[in-house]
Amino acid sequence: MKNWIKETYLLITITALVMLPMQESIAKIIQYMMVDPGGGAG
Repeated sequence: MKNWIKETYLLITITALVMLPMQESIAKIIQYMMVDPGGGAG
């Protein structure tokens, strides 16, 4: 019954590895939005 713990841990690890580069992209998008709040670049 302890197999699900291993699977859950693996899923969390994969999610964290996938989310790390995404967080950088999101941070860049937020920075860009803060620099250009009017959206004048579009």
